[in-house]
Amino acid sequence: ALERELVELVGISSHAAQPAGVAEVAGRIEAAIGPIGFRLQAHRQRPIRAADAWIEEVFSPSTRYSQLAGTWTARRVSDGGRGRLVLLGDLDTAFPAHAGPRPCAQIRGRRLVGPGVADMKGGLVVFTAALRALAATAMPTPEIRVVLAGDEQAGSLGSRRWIERALAGADWCLCVECARAGGRLMAGRGHIGIGTVTAHGREAHTGSAHESGINAIDSLARVLVRLPRLSRPDREIYVTATLITGGRRRSVMPARARA
Repeated sequence: ALERELVELVGISSHAAQPAGVAEVAGRIEAAIGPIGFRLQAHRQRPIRAADAWIEEVFSPSTRYSQLAGTWTARRVSDGGRGRLVLLGDLDTAFPAHAGPRPCAQIRGRRLVGPGVADMKGGLVVFTAALRALAATAMPTPEIRVVLAGDEQAGSLGSRRWIERALAGADWCLCVECARAGGRLMAGRGHIGIGTVTAHGREAHTGSAHESGINAIDSLARVLVRLPRLSRPDREIYVTATLITGGRRRSVMPARARA
């Protein structure tokens, strides 16, 4: 039964920029845990603050945050157990949005593979199964809150406030993302900070006015080759350039470049 549920979830295209698909995944989750007392509430995305526009551009360059999938939350009160447990997961996948055939899962030996199996539709199936199994025991359970983000791949800028609200006063938080190689429980993960470096030059024709131009791409490149020196592998700190843009015409010296 769990295998069938996972195959069905994988068959739903649910990138953050596909809100209808993300909502369909949320609907499947509610169908699984609604009968045991979890009613999912949808929270739509809001526009990003003007001060955070540059962050939106990095995390979601092709789609405005207000057009991304939202967040779903649920809460079941304690039935005799102590404390508060938060279950944290995401509904979107890293598999890019596309208009082609729906993705599919394949069974290869003892493995089921497909886009989003590990991150994190497999985890969603396990967590719903665990909640159903827990309910079947009729044991006293603590208050349980569920937060399922639809924008995790885009930086969780919208879901963050719902995560923080659920975690206030919580005793435990379990993330249902996959384990690491060998089945090792993931108790933490690397943080990702972002920043931008912008170089400014002067436009000029690359042929007839070459000497009067200043190439912003050249200037930026000189900085980027030095950035890795800021890394500290002994502390697992790495500085990496991952996105770069610059120039506007093939025959014009670039006046601006950004990474």
